Amino acid sequence: TRISFLGKKALPPQQDPTTAFRRIFATPNDPSTASREAFDKLNKRRASVLDGVTAEIQALSTKMSADDKQRLDFFGQSIRDLERSLSDLGNDMPGANAAACQDPKVDLSGLGSRVVGGERTGGHTPLFDKIAEAQMNIAVLAVQCDMTRVVSLMFEKGRSDQRYDEFLALNNRYRSGGSHHYAHGWFETPAQTQAWNMIHTWRAARFAAMVKKLKAVKDVDGNTLLYNSVLVKTSETATGAHSFTDIPIVLAGNAGGNIQTGRYLDFSKSRRQRTASLWLGVAQAMGIDVSRFPEDGSSQYGATAPLERLL
Repeated sequence: TRISFLGKKALPPQQDPTTAFRRIFATPNDPSTASREAFDKLNKRRASVLDGVTAEIQALSTKMSADDKQRLDFFGQSIRDLERSLSDLGNDMPGANAAACQDPKVDLSGLGSRVVGGERTGGHTPLFDKIAEAQMNIAVLAVQCDMTRVVSLMFEKGRSDQRYDEFLALNNRYRSGGSHHYAHGWFETPAQTQAWNMIHTWRAARFAAMVKKLKAVKDVDGNTLLYNSVLVKTSETATGAHSFTDIPIVLAGNAGGNIQTGRYLDFSKSRRQRTASLWLGVAQAMGIDVSRFPEDGSSQYGATAPLERLL
């Protein structure tokens, strides 16, 4: 969920990658894009986001340095690949899912559990792996294009029961085969432990892929986009038993040089640190002038100092 600090309210997540792509890469100053029908007409006039500017890109290429030309080519190919993957995703999705990806006029509010991130308790999303990959690619492009400076991605709600055996060769099916049940019973048998490890490995691999994409992009100052960013991978709980202590957190990126990577910080045997201290440190690392970060919306708990040794 994206948080609006100005409005002090949570903004609803966008579960449909096609809608997210359309919102980001539509012409921002064109009032005709306000409605989905208007965007459909606009999109038909330009078969692709890039088709209308191909000549301009070619003309610019002759005036650019080799590095700038490489950066422009990389950007163009990234958008083209993403468009193609969204098109393929729409062709693969059955029933209402196909309509959601192919026909922007579909009312997403009626899709319920059929879109990633919007699953109800016990819900399951078909083609979860493909949708998640599309969402992550869109996030990288949005940062690369400077459309946003902050992105949050959530694989599942805490009590979803997403089935991973559709795309992972899990060696057993515990109860419904969903992640919620594995989170509670992963330790009961070696087969369940192995399946749970495979699920976490898949999630970690998606994070690693996103890190590599950011590392492959040069930012305007010559550093990589990864160097100028900070990615935080975490969970809302430490274990399926609803523990909130010793939550493992992974950081990637240097926040422009404010965070040193290649380290492992263990606070289990020292003075306890609050998660809010991490978020305060990340905010300060990105140049946000804030001296306190609340925890769980509480005025009683929070952080007034960044995580020890983070910056």
